[in-house]
Amino acid sequence: MYVSTPTKSKRVVRRNLPINDKYTLIDSFYSSMENGNCCDNCNKIIANIAVIKNADNKIFNVGLDCAETLTRLDGLFSAQMQFNEAKGIRAKVNKGKKDGMQITFENNCLSDILVKFNDNTRLWLKKEFVKKYLPDYFANIVNPDKNDFKAIETTEFCPYTSKETDTARAIYKDGKTYQYNQFTINVYLKQGLKMDGTPNGSWLFVTDILSSNTVLSTDSTYMVKDVNRNINWQLNTILFNEFNNPF
Repeated sequence: MYVSTPTKSKRVVRRNLPINDKYTLIDSFYSSMENGNCCDNCNKIIANIAVIKNADNKIFNVGLDCAETLTRLDGLFSAQMQFNEAKGIRAKVNKGKKDGMQITFENNCLSDILVKFNDNTRLWLKKEFVKKYLPDYFANIVNPDKNDFKAIETTEFCPYTSKETDTARAIYKDGKTYQYNQFTINVYLKQGLKMDGTPNGSWLFVTDILSSNTVLSTDSTYMVKDVNRNINWQLNTILFNEFNNPF
């Protein structure tokens, strides 16, 4: 005779937020467990936090796991991508530390966070991403005096870099001068040289950055398409070095 075995009923965990309400993700960030942030849905301490609002514009902070249970939540995928990226970076950094590597986090002149491993591995991370998803790393930046530096966005300082190389050479044969705030930008040609110092048959596009008739930076490239990028890098390097510098 077959006797059925009683099945164990699954315990239903009571949540605070109605699962059938409509929610929208408005932000997300990481907070260490030590900070004691509690989920507005399950009341547990959470680290990966999704900030959501309901149809009545009420704001809630919920853990990512709880956010995934709210089936009518718009925008969750982007938060999941950010947390997954942060998780991968943490794994790489933790492995480096376990292997005895020296790892530093520093601001750079493009307003990014540069992660440097002593095996010459480099990671370039957006500053806002580090602030939100890796705040413990941001707290250990080696040059915090540059935290508020804002880089110049990519700008077309020179209008003649989309032309063919021969056309650009003709334009810059006698040099061109541009102005950006207090900086003068000179663009001109210079004969490229071989290792022995003899001409190599090519021409360099040279960019000088001056202030008060003093040359602050010089760069060059054989590719006219790289001229604006060089200028952007030069200006940002100058401004970055001067930022919060009392001298």
